[in-house]
Amino acid sequence: EYYRKAEPLLPLIHPESRDCLVAMVQIYRGILDSIERNNYDVHTRRARVSTPKKLGIVAGAWLKSLLLQG
Repeated sequence: EYYRKAEPLLPLIHPESRDCLVAMVQIYRGILDSIERNNYDVHTRRARVSTPKKLGIVAGAWLKSLLLQG
């Protein structure tokens, strides 16, 4: 819910930094989703976002930043 509430603040972030912030939010939101899927068991199960998924998020942000530059 906090991430959703913060979305209107994105335009306040410098355009060159915005895509990086969006990627970070997507990754951390993915960790929270993992925590929910694990029934909030953070002591015996690791909440994580897979490396391929993280790479996809980062690649998407990088491509978006390239398209906005040129």
